[in-house]
Amino acid sequence: MIQYRLDQLEEFDLPRKTVDYLIKYGVPDNEILLLQFFSTPSWYREGLVKIGVEASVNLLCINNKTGSVVLVNHINATERFVNSNISCLVKCLENFQEVKEKRDIAAGDNDYLDEEVNQKLVKKFEEKLYQTDSALKRAEYFWPLIVEQMEQQML
Repeated sequence: MIQYRLDQLEEFDLPRKTVDYLIKYGVPDNEILLLQFFSTPSWYREGLVKIGVEASVNLLCINNKTGSVVLVNHINATERFVNSNISCLVKCLENFQEVKEKRDIAAGDNDYLDEEVNQKLVKKFEEKLYQTDSALKRAEYFWPLIVEQMEQQML
């Protein structure tokens, strides 16, 4: 995990809960779902603090007023909701890693899982996502797309 220091976060005026989480727990130090986290946060633009990147192009940012996590499109700078806060994002990523391991074990040497097994695992994962961050039920981008790709065994 990449744990930030208070002196790295002070200038951003992030919500206290966000700062405490980033210092105590941090963010993953390995790539998950094409997300890579920076060892040092920085301003993207007013109100958004860069903490990582998706697929080496879209910026992963924290809104410094709300604490929500968004992806910023590298072409048109539009923001897309990811999670309500950083702790929800990290927990959702952990949940993804767990279900990925279960799917890998269930698939064994096969390229694809039995469809019924896959659907059960993905459904359980989706339930965990919504338990972790209820705002995802209204989201239209990141996690719903991940679930859809998992259902189709593209991930």
